[in-house]
Amino acid sequence: MRRFAWGSYLKREPNLVSTTENPHRFDDIQVEFFHKHAVITPPVVDKAIQMEEGEARNQYLVDGVWDPNVYTDPLLLTDSTPWELHNPKKVIDRSNPLLTIDAFLKTQEVKDIIETIMLPTFKILENAWSKISTDSGPVALVDMKIEVGRRASDGKLVLSDCIDNDSWRIWPGSDPKQQLDKQCFREDHPLSQVASNYELVSGLTEQF
Repeated sequence: MRRFAWGSYLKREPNLVSTTENPHRFDDIQVEFFHKHAVITPPVVDKAIQMEEGEARNQYLVDGVWDPNVYTDPLLLTDSTPWELHNPKKVIDRSNPLLTIDAFLKTQEVKDIIETIMLPTFKILENAWSKISTDSGPVALVDMKIEVGRRASDGKLVLSDCIDNDSWRIWPGSDPKQQLDKQCFREDHPLSQVASNYELVSGLTEQF
């Protein structure tokens, strides 16, 4: 779920202007799906396949670098049959997906996930963060990922994830330079700063 255009979204939508000085804010929350299994493509395999990410990591991640034919968290498009998996970091080419797979959810189930799990979760947390005051202003919930799965006991689709500072982007004062989330770790900020950010977020969420 995205309130602001940032990260990999801009790689898929390069014509959308969103800068540090003026990040693009969507009026309506944007919803996307990603598959938890990696896609492995030729020439490392004969034909494109999916693989559990842990197994893919063991086979295709060397010294912290993925084989270029491995795509983790592929973008999942559910508006066609079969479903399409695409490179999440490039402009989508509907004529050339990485892989197509059988739809494993009914159309109504996809709709229910969006309307009863994804959007309510985002809106609740967005509202909670907007009430948290910092020196830079209220905290903006930029985007977030959650995992959805079927409950073993009854097959019900549920939120099957913890939500923490690795789950979202948050910007005090809607300022990307004030990020407090996992992105600072990805960008190799000093670990002392990362730890300080996480400690601050822990304290701020106690105000929810």
